[in-house]
Amino acid sequence: MAKSNIGVSPHARLVLKAINNPKYKARTVNGIAKELQLSADVVVKVISGDLRDQVISVPGVRKNNEPLYVTIDRYKKRTPLAVRILNKRGQGLT
Repeated sequence: MAKSNIGVSPHARLVLKAINNPKYKARTVNGIAKELQLSADVVVKVISGDLRDQVISVPGVRKNNEPLYVTIDRYKKRTPLAVRILNKRGQGLT
């Protein structure tokens, strides 16, 4: 079940929507920033702030040496349990 977005900033709602864009499996900070016309710093602050309990960087996966971000719900749905167990880094992703 997805966490409630009540009380999060307007930027957080936009960033979450961009991360969940069905065109992408996962998103880079720069890709989100470009899509939303925000600075990368704003996107990083939102991911590490308002969305810290909803969004993770995909363990061991990078694009152009940048971490890829996905919602925890999407990660759980798309990643086999065995892979999640192997990738688990104390984030409660299983």
